[in-house]
Amino acid sequence: MEEFYRSVGMPTNLRELGIDPTDEQIREMAEKCCFFGKRTVGVIKRLDAADVEKIYQMARG
Repeated sequence: MEEFYRSVGMPTNLRELGIDPTDEQIREMAEKCCFFGKRTVGVIKRLDAADVEKIYQMARG
């Protein structure tokens, strides 16, 4: 998938977007994504803030 995104000029991580969040900023983004623990996101696989935080960490690049 990354190869395809690169072939069409799309960024594949946060750094390629010019974003370099700290661990605290990633934690805050994950909490906001899940409405501060009030909701999960996703349909096939339900994700809580800890799951979202791991995804953001991997997306750093």
